[in-house]
Amino acid sequence: MTLSSFTFLLFAAFSSIRIFSYVPQIRKVAADMHGATAISYSTWTLWAAANVATAAYALVNLGDTYLASVSALYAGCCLTVIALTAAKRRGLSQQLVNERQAQADATEQASLTERASARTTRNSDPSSRRARSTFLGVGSCPLAMARSSGSQGCSAPVRKTIVVTGP
Repeated sequence: MTLSSFTFLLFAAFSSIRIFSYVPQIRKVAADMHGATAISYSTWTLWAAANVATAAYALVNLGDTYLASVSALYAGCCLTVIALTAAKRRGLSQQLVNERQAQADATEQASLTERASARTTRNSDPSSRRARSTFLGVGSCPLAMARSSGSQGCSAPVRKTIVVTGP
């Protein structure tokens, strides 16, 4: 067996095995529920680009359709991992946004419920009511509050008590 035949045999053997090595990675990414965080876009993109370059070189410079096809298949597997990872991360991102929105909604609802409960408690508790006395001026005289009834055509002030139940 010549060296050329031997290297071709090694290449064919490992290329056949290599294609199956992508399958577990693709399955892991597809099953991952946490955004495939172990996958590096830069690494898989570099591998995909290297395989595309090998396919182009084999086809254009060597005229080797077998090597070009196998390299294109490897590039396709790399791109599959990248696409699945992107889909998983996008899905996880959307899931996180939805969870955060649900938490914010729940927090807002709890706050509204708490405020409503506090208002109900204050309104039903007579000891929480405060009385405010205020003077309401009657007539057109600005000094009506200080003057007695009948002086200079102004009427006497009126004292009114208002019960306030809010804070």
